[in-house]
Amino acid sequence: MSYQLKVNTSVDVLVWPYYRARKKAKKMIQGSVEEQYSSVRDYGAKILRTNLGSTVRLKCYTREGEENPRFQRLYICLDALKKWWKEGYRSILGLDG
Repeated sequence: MSYQLKVNTSVDVLVWPYYRARKKAKKMIQGSVEEQYSSVRDYGAKILRTNLGSTVRLKCYTREGEENPRFQRLYICLDALKKWWKEGYRSILGLDG
């Protein structure tokens, strides 16, 4: 990484300070992982409001001693996908000898 920076900008930068600065800048722009997962419930609610007939299932768990639930998994099926599947699938007939 240091070599590319030196060639492109004529500045020699050590690798570890570069990675620390990059991580800090990324956290400032995108927020922390905890902040991003805390908005998952709002995202699911927005899908249900804007895509009537859609399905959103959010699974969270709470550890003993913690007050905030932790994200475990998310299932989303949009209404348009449900309709496409119901209209376009073919019945399967299986026979066993």
